[in-house]
Amino acid sequence: MRRALIVAMLATPLLAGAQEPERFLLYKVERIGSTEAPTIDGRLDESVWENRVALSSMRNFLGPLTGELPTQASEFVIVCDGSSLYLGITFFDEQMESVRLDPSKSPFSNDCTELYFDPAHDGTRSIQLSIDCGGQRYWGRQVNDGAGWVNDTAWFMMADWRCAVARAEDRWTVEVAIVARSYDIDATPGSVCGFNPCRFRLGAEQQEFSAWGFAGSGRQKNMDAWGHLVFLAEGAQAGGAVTAEDVALVYPDLTGRRIQVPGADGFVTFSAAGQATVSFREALREQAGALQARLDEAAAAVAALPDDDARAGKLGAELDPARQAAEELLAQTRADMLTLGTFDRLGDAMIKADADLREITGRARIVDLALSAKQER
Repeated sequence: MRRALIVAMLATPLLAGAQEPERFLLYKVERIGSTEAPTIDGRLDESVWENRVALSSMRNFLGPLTGELPTQASEFVIVCDGSSLYLGITFFDEQMESVRLDPSKSPFSNDCTELYFDPAHDGTRSIQLSIDCGGQRYWGRQVNDGAGWVNDTAWFMMADWRCAVARAEDRWTVEVAIVARSYDIDATPGSVCGFNPCRFRLGAEQQEFSAWGFAGSGRQKNMDAWGHLVFLAEGAQAGGAVTAEDVALVYPDLTGRRIQVPGADGFVTFSAAGQATVSFREALREQAGALQARLDEAAAAVAALPDDDARAGKLGAELDPARQAAEELLAQTRADMLTLGTFDRLGDAMIKADADLREITGRARIVDLALSAKQER
């Protein structure tokens, strides 16, 4: 019984049992009249694109600066006339001469954008569009009805959408028109659609891959990290901070949920208990405390072993770099100014450090059990 208890305890991950926060990204889609629909020529020169709130919080999802803002900004404006969605996209670039375009290659091999949709907002349909800087396009849909993901080859023919691309001195722009019903998107006011826009900047000296939402090994394709499009009623305007009413449009019941809305310096959190604002440093405090406890536990487990045991020496040698790594992370969590990217990287690194320390602790206790059993004989 004692050994089973120890094994169970050692298998407990960092902050197990805690209510995991859910990153919440929201964009409100304004409704336009049918006569306001833009001409799809890529130029974004119609009045429908003026003075609209842009989705611009893209972040790097690959490379050493994962989580930070890319060097070149991207903006996505989305409107709807009830039957169609219209996207006006701007990719700023100070090195337009380096923008990669090879018409003989697929859109994914050029500077391009990927647009992902979860039309029913239920995680069972994933629609992917890709448009490169020359206007080449790709589209497809995957379906998961409980038996795993499969390609829906028939949908390729039924999808009704158009796009066009234009270039300027310091940017390239895209216009997209999507017939909502061909995507199974319900664009009535109050409806919600999962969404994730991405940008691949391949021609620059320093390549950049950015997305609105990303997480884990799936990165930008991880549907759990995608944002939410909420369709507004006629006359309603987008803009302003995310409110409890906005969150309720996506999640009417917050029982068992803790929603995190990222800002410049921290998070606004929403839960069944109400609303609160925390800095990135404060948001890391609980995880940092758990890592410190794990470090103390590992140190105590190794220290309890006899100095003359070779296994103890080996574990002590492994503990030293793990201790140093954990202490460096803990010091970084105490910094006065943290960015969202730093917050994410520290969180991921602390999970790894916790796993390393758990392994050392487990092996130390197994050695202790073996020594105790030997003495009892």
